[in-house]
Amino acid sequence: MLILIKNNEGENLSKQALGKLLGVSSSSIQIWRKMYETGGLSLLLTDKRIGFKPSLISAEEHAQIATKLNNPTNGLRGYIELQDWINHEFNKPIKYNTLLKYCGRNFGFKSKVARKSQIKKDLQAVED
Repeated sequence: MLILIKNNEGENLSKQALGKLLGVSSSSIQIWRKMYETGGLSLLLTDKRIGFKPSLISAEEHAQIATKLNNPTNGLRGYIELQDWINHEFNKPIKYNTLLKYCGRNFGFKSKVARKSQIKKDLQAVED
């Protein structure tokens, strides 16, 4: 936009026409113009994004959850039971979808996957 305006090609163009030329919305053109008028090029080049939210689950809790999930005899049948276990164990209510995404991102688990091991099987029979 600045190049078009500096070369006098876009000076007389409306914000809709500039938006169409640049492939952005006219509101973006208006915001950019206002930023350039108030703070110049340095304001346009600043990055106003902030960092990520801190995790709801600490490193110790993460380790305990990993131990619980990787234990074949833990008896958890789904994310609702895991959610209840976390609420009871850590006294920390976590939303279902948050827990689902956390487990998928950190442990590679997906919902509705068959279990690898029978919960109630006799361990002595397996060893024999």
